[in-house]
Amino acid sequence: MYERIVALGGPGFPKPRHVRVRVGTPLKDIIRGEIDSQRVCILRGGLFIGEIVSDIENESVNFDDDGFFFLPKLEKREMLSFLKPGFRRVSHLPVFMSSLIRAADSEITNSLRGELRPCIACGSCELICPAGLFPNLIHRHLYANDIDEAERLRVDLCVDCNLCTYICPSKIELQKQFHEAKLQLEEKKNLNP
Repeated sequence: MYERIVALGGPGFPKPRHVRVRVGTPLKDIIRGEIDSQRVCILRGGLFIGEIVSDIENESVNFDDDGFFFLPKLEKREMLSFLKPGFRRVSHLPVFMSSLIRAADSEITNSLRGELRPCIACGSCELICPAGLFPNLIHRHLYANDIDEAERLRVDLCVDCNLCTYICPSKIELQKQFHEAKLQLEEKKNLNP
């Protein structure tokens, strides 16, 4: 495999398309000045499970790349976002004002759109988890730094699909938290074989 078909897209990319490139081609050569890397966050792999490309000058296409997602960075801070009770937020649950006006998410940026919120124990993450885990319970134990209890709840079975983070009305970064916990458990296992 020396070539890949890579998708270039997202709200921060002016002309979404697929390109056939050789493995090792510099990312800056594929983009060819179409975006300003200071104003756009580039995710390798997509919106839900993509990793941030931090240095566009030194990044190249890997043998397992299938796409790059371009996400506009928030240019100015959202002031008084708590006064806009969810008109621009879309959720699986009817917890925002957008559920009343049936508005679609008109703008996707790297903004958290306000403050971080606590888990409300809605159970949506449990319903959607393909591994049959209890993400909200695991989150509570990890939040309390109780890695042993999270291990007992089998955080190691998490498949990193990011569906729990996507559906969470509080927008808690569950998948990221679980991934870090799995790395911590792996280190613990390596220290105590």
